[in-house]
Amino acid sequence: MQQCERNDQRIKSLEKRMEKTENKVDDMAKQIPVLSTLMEQVVRTNEKQTESMDNMRFTLTKVNENLSNLNSEIKDTNNRVGKLEAQINSTEELYKIDTRKLQKKQYVSIFESITAVSALIGIGLIVLKVFGII
Repeated sequence: MQQCERNDQRIKSLEKRMEKTENKVDDMAKQIPVLSTLMEQVVRTNEKQTESMDNMRFTLTKVNENLSNLNSEIKDTNNRVGKLEAQINSTEELYKIDTRKLQKKQYVSIFESITAVSALIGIGLIVLKVFGII
C-alpha cells in the first residue's frame, strides 16, 4: 500500500511537471508568429543593407576612377607647364631684361595656380556628385 501511495505521489508530481512543460510549450508556440515576423524584418533589413553596400561600392569605384583620371590630367598639365617653362628658359637668353624673368615666374605661377584650382574644382565636383548634391 505504501508503494502505491508513493507511486501515486510520483504520478501527481510528474503530472504537475508535465502540465508546466505543456504550458511552456504552449507559450513558446504563441511566440512563433512574433519570431517569424522579426525574422522577416531582419531579412528585409539585410537585403537593404546589401543593396546600400553595393551602391556604395559602385560609387567608390567611380570616385576612384575619376580621381585616377584627374591625377593623370594633372600630370599632363604639369608636363605642359614644364615644356612652357623650358620654352621660356630658352627664349630668356634672347631677352636679358629682368622683367622677362619676372614674366616667366608669373607665367609659371599662373599655370601652377590654374593646375591647382582645376584639381580642386575637379575633386570638389566629384565629392558633390558622390553626395548627390549635383
